[in-house]
Amino acid sequence: MNEPLVQESKNAARISEPELVLAPQNGNILNPYLMEIVRLLARRAALEWFQKIAEESRAKHS
Repeated sequence: MNEPLVQESKNAARISEPELVLAPQNGNILNPYLMEIVRLLARRAALEWFQKIAEESRAKHS
């Protein structure tokens, strides 16, 4: 019988907890942490692509 009351109190406790938000609150400001992650992933992808092309080029010339 106390289960609905317990569930309500658990939900009420969650409201005061901080929330992780990756989207900008303002709409005009980009999250600097998210942008840095994107830059790092882009650099990694570009490096892997360049290495693959270089290996293919070396294989053709050998």
